[in-house]
Amino acid sequence: MSGTAPTGLLVINTVALAGGALLGMSHCPGRRGIDGGGRQWARVLEADLQAIQAWGASAVLSLVEPHEFARLGVPEFAQAIAGTPLQWWP
Repeated sequence: MSGTAPTGLLVINTVALAGGALLGMSHCPGRRGIDGGGRQWARVLEADLQAIQAWGASAVLSLVEPHEFARLGVPEFAQAIAGTPLQWWP
């Protein structure tokens, strides 16, 4: 499979949790480059982080290991998220 990966607004899928909380899930914010399926990713990290904040998140839990951000085309992820009010759990 090849083609273009999602661009535009970050899609955040939600799961309702006890007490009315929501868990939001998305692909890696700011992802760039070609993935294993041949799709070209060209996300904008700053826009994706703004979308996460606009969604109402106060924290981000990464399921990506810190060293994997470079492979996903986002080596500046840690620095960029540190410049936001979001709490990050790498």
